[in-house]
Amino acid sequence: MKKRLVVLSMVFLIVFATSGSALAKDKRGNQQQLNQSWLQNLNTVQHDKENDNEDNSQQIQVFFFDVPDNHWASKAIKNMRKLGVICGDPDGNFYPERTVTRAEFAKMLVLSLNLPLDQGTVQTFTDIPANFWGYKYIEAAQNYLTGYLNSNGQLSYQPQAPAVREDIIVALVKGLGLGSEQPDYSVLSNFVDADQISNNLKGYVAIAVKHNLVKGSLGLNGQYYLNPQGKLTRAEAAAFLDRIIQNNKVVVGDNQGDKVIIGQQPGTQQAPVLNTATVNGAILTLNYNESLDTNSVPSGSDFSVVVNGTVQAAPAGVTVSGSNVTIVMYQTVPAGSTVTLSYTPGTHPIRDLTGYNASALVNYQVSNGNATSDTTPPTWLQSSVLSVSNLSGTGLTLTWPQATDNVGVTAYRIYENGSLLTTLNGATTTYNVTGLTAGTQYTFQVQAGDAAGNWSTSVSTSVTTTALTDTQAPAWPAGSALTASSVTQNSLTLTWPQATDNVGVTAYRIYENGSLLATVSGSVNSYNVVGLTANTAHTFRVDAGDAAGNWATGPSLNAATI
Repeated sequence: MKKRLVVLSMVFLIVFATSGSALAKDKRGNQQQLNQSWLQNLNTVQHDKENDNEDNSQQIQVFFFDVPDNHWASKAIKNMRKLGVICGDPDGNFYPERTVTRAEFAKMLVLSLNLPLDQGTVQTFTDIPANFWGYKYIEAAQNYLTGYLNSNGQLSYQPQAPAVREDIIVALVKGLGLGSEQPDYSVLSNFVDADQISNNLKGYVAIAVKHNLVKGSLGLNGQYYLNPQGKLTRAEAAAFLDRIIQNNKVVVGDNQGDKVIIGQQPGTQQAPVLNTATVNGAILTLNYNESLDTNSVPSGSDFSVVVNGTVQAAPAGVTVSGSNVTIVMYQTVPAGSTVTLSYTPGTHPIRDLTGYNASALVNYQVSNGNATSDTTPPTWLQSSVLSVSNLSGTGLTLTWPQATDNVGVTAYRIYENGSLLTTLNGATTTYNVTGLTAGTQYTFQVQAGDAAGNWSTSVSTSVTTTALTDTQAPAWPAGSALTASSVTQNSLTLTWPQATDNVGVTAYRIYENGSLLATVSGSVNSYNVVGLTANTAHTFRVDAGDAAGNWATGPSLNAATI
């Protein structure tokens, strides 16, 4: 079956700008455990392409206890249930506000768009082996997903991590065939949280904004927010995919699309780095470690060329193709001669496809027909230390002294717990680290590099982030009610809705006539009360609590035994 992606611009506008409060009130908590029931149900959905048929989908029970008809995503959730894309949990609830993992989203995408599952046996992601339950779905949807690049050049997917909204933007832009467009990064200045977009995804978000695929939401302060790192809830995922299916604009899938690498993860390269430089006759070629923006071509005046100690006229021409910058000089360089090259970024600098500029070059030595002869790495002064300031529960600032080099320091690499965090320009000696976990120890290292690819030893430091004090109690949804069922002479069953919390609900307390009866897990929403007296009235109440000991008084109920 021909691979298709059904998309429409208004789909994204509706999902990201609806009045549904679930989109605007994203929970930023650290949900560490997968809901095993949801995962198990999703893994057993009989909606694979080879098994799909309308007769079976019509027999599926679409009702969920916790999704009333007035829920903002009720219609979408029911539609997706009919199609077999979602199943809910065995207890009959859907839990619409719970987050969706990256593996779950990949499967939902495949099932919704009927993507072919025959993807061969090549393993794309190092952490998605063939025996992983979501392997065939992640491989089928790989051209619409984001991945992570480690320091060894290997891709990982992180299937247990929550899917976030910038992941949806990538899927939408690539599906519409817009991924090859040159992005206009200036449009991102309209959003106050644009700096939260992963660096290597900013181009995709800029394209989506340009085509009005996403407009963001208006905050109480009158400013617009994209919330790119907002965790995708089950209700949002259902609404997004349902609205895709409801439309009729068909675009052929991007089968040859490059993998998208999130910029703030281990192994990310934020600026192009010069690999080699060779001169042959009058042609000097600079080769970088990644594809370059062919629409940003430096002028000849940006370069200064000295051959065997003699200053040459400005280059006759400069071209950019693939990962190479080709400089055409007026005179042929004799065999064995030495070229000294300097480069100062001008109006149209050397930059990569995500908009990061290459570092300047100062007296870069290039032998005729050979790579650079510089083999001396930068060095640190003996007194050099890596300092930490502005320490908080989720971030800190690193500061280091300027390293020295026989030619010039062109870049600094920042490592977090042994993994490359980012690469900075050689003129930068400070970096703000964000997204850390409170009360956790981290080790940071900084290395200095030159244009020839030589890297120094590291200056390092270890630090523990401050512990955050959670003082916010859970909250009950408006209209929450405690209900009783299966009432007998001496027992009944209590049921209540899921409370929410800024970190996570960890427990519920059940009270009978004002006295604590039992405490259950935060994932439980019912309790069987036994040992009651026949034909007697009882008052019950349920409170919700979090790990910090904050409790919120919940709904109550007067019920009588038979």
